[in-house]
Amino acid sequence: MSTKPPVRVAAIALAVASAVVMSGCASPAAAPEPVALLAQQGWPEAEAPRPAPLIDTYPTPPVGWVTQEGDRFWLVTWGSGSCVFDATEVEAVDGTTVAVRFEQAPAEGCTDDLAPRAHELAVPEELIGSLETAEVVLVESAFASSGFESPTSEWTVDLVGGWFGTVAETYETGLASGLPPGAPESFEPRVLLRESVIALVTFGSSSCPALPTAASVEGDVLALTVEPRPAEVCTADMSPTTSFFAAPAGFDPDSVLMASVTLVDPPAPDAVTTVTIERLD
Repeated sequence: MSTKPPVRVAAIALAVASAVVMSGCASPAAAPEPVALLAQQGWPEAEAPRPAPLIDTYPTPPVGWVTQEGDRFWLVTWGSGSCVFDATEVEAVDGTTVAVRFEQAPAEGCTDDLAPRAHELAVPEELIGSLETAEVVLVESAFASSGFESPTSEWTVDLVGGWFGTVAETYETGLASGLPPGAPESFEPRVLLRESVIALVTFGSSSCPALPTAASVEGDVLALTVEPRPAEVCTADMSPTTSFFAAPAGFDPDSVLMASVTLVDPPAPDAVTTVTIERLD
């Protein structure tokens, strides 16, 4: 089963450090000096151009984008909510690339969670209007002053092309338990409604499941966009995937009775299927 719940992953260095008595002879290290215009915990819903990416690995690749004005850019990192990353260096590398270094402040212990942290950063003056890529270095330096190594990960972040994000709160391979079976030999999508939660059943490769990336109400129709989740290799099977998400704003179950499901999978043309919303109440 594959889902998008909060992922409980800890870096080895954090787990080891939290179990070791800190040495009293180490002098305390100074906290890094942040250079971000703004740093905040959580996914920046109002600023991000698309939903948050699926997070199921650690270390977690950061994502980012350039603002429409071109003079600022955002990077989102993931890590312990009590040992957060802060940007300490931003510098131009070439005509389209910026290098950004992140570090953690000294700590005695870090919570075992994986939380997003959003950083708004100024684009170097010479890159305004041309920035496309960020070379990001994440330094897990929370326990450096206690003699522990500081694991480092390096990432190349596309600030223009975006990332794969889904509006699904959870998803799982197969027809979810409690949902009625559909028509045999049919591979059309299904949209089911229980109270204010929508279940979307799609068919395709089990390693590249088609997940909802947008949901809105257009007149009296629920408009859904689905895209296959990228992977290095997509298996050649035809498996159902069930995604769950809250009904979008403006959804009235008494008047919205149909759903339009658009599959976006270039280079193939978009495939649109209109189905009746199945009520489970």
